[in-house]
Amino acid sequence: MPVLEQPSDVLRQFCHGDLDAFETLFHQDRTEVYPWIVGIVRDPAIAEDLTIEIFWRIYRRTSASTPPEASERGRDASPPTLPSIT
Repeated sequence: MPVLEQPSDVLRQFCHGDLDAFETLFHQDRTEVYPWIVGIVRDPAIAEDLTIEIFWRIYRRTSASTPPEASERGRDASPPTLPSIT
């Protein structure tokens, strides 16, 4: 996978089915998501499970909603943001 300079590049690649980009997003954003969830549920083990569940849902929703023609559009499509997916 090439070095990605912009966060939007990672999102765009993820939206086109790049699993490496999804892994990059997970590792980048879980450090923000996990503490937020711990603050809500007050249990680190549950927060870890919920963090993984959130990213799993993002993956499923994005892969299910990506129309076949998205790959034909290339990099023209604007990537969604994390809050808009969840």
